Amino acid sequence: MREVGGALRQIRVAAGYEQLESAASAVNAAVRDLYPDVAAGPPARATVSRPHQVDGRYLSNVELGNANKLSPPDWLRTGESFEDEQLRSGQIPSWLVRAYDVAFLADGYLVDLYRWGVALQADQAGTPPRAARTRQFARVGVSGYDTDVRAFDAAPQAIRNLLGIHRGLLSTYPTAAPALDAWVPAHEDRSTLIADPTRDIPEGLPVRPGSYVVGHWILRNSGKVRWQDRLFVRVGQCRVGLTTPPFTPVPTAEPGQNVTISVPVRAPDRPGTYRSCFRLAWPDGTYCYPNTLVGAIVTLVVLPEEYLTCDQPWASR
Repeated sequence: MREVGGALRQIRVAAGYEQLESAASAVNAAVRDLYPDVAAGPPARATVSRPHQVDGRYLSNVELGNANKLSPPDWLRTGESFEDEQLRSGQIPSWLVRAYDVAFLADGYLVDLYRWGVALQADQAGTPPRAARTRQFARVGVSGYDTDVRAFDAAPQAIRNLLGIHRGLLSTYPTAAPALDAWVPAHEDRSTLIADPTRDIPEGLPVRPGSYVVGHWILRNSGKVRWQDRLFVRVGQCRVGLTTPPFTPVPTAEPGQNVTISVPVRAPDRPGTYRSCFRLAWPDGTYCYPNTLVGAIVTLVVLPEEYLTCDQPWASR
């Protein structure tokens, strides 16, 4: 949620509301429009946040993550490998994120980012941290993969061919660890993202509603552990926003080797800004790098109808 808080602040300032008190007035107006029976202020000792009027100090605490710190989960609190790590993340109410999105014209970006942040927190609560049940190959298998990728039935042939290759590779994956220590995070296991400007999807790439793109990521095995039986898993289990496969096979890699992972993405039909996150995991959903909260990210901006011709050549006089 720390990234969500930072995004709230960035969107607010970008909209021209540098002063928190003036920002609070804009947020309060959005809250009144969005929710009936708005409270004058936060209720005392409430366990669930309800829509209420805010002031500059309240917004500052939310953006900086100064309220409701979460204690580290058991997997992070104990163990030599992660004893120095800390998880400090505030709890941001969903109604406030929506009000920010409306007040500062974020075009759905903040709502989608919040949904992704909630999914990250849910995944990290496991011991060990693992992907959502619907993203675990050991649970859903190839048949579950087939169900999810039906959304690509109308995709270009090249994308359907790519999904067919991935399906063939997934059919060789085990559904149970070959050894007790096979699917367990190791301190000497490392991954490095290699930039490739010729293939990387630019952050905030503008696309047409319902269009298809393919995201490419190059990862280097920069540790001392052989990569095997790994998947590139989408974080969370929500089916709204960008459409992607639940997981993508990752080639086996020795230390020092690079692998390329290609993931088809379908843009929503509704204009807005959408983001998805992917992390390396084993078939049972266990994350290979549990103390890395953010993985590979793709952000697309689906253009409204009035902007769809902006990429066309201008008529000469």
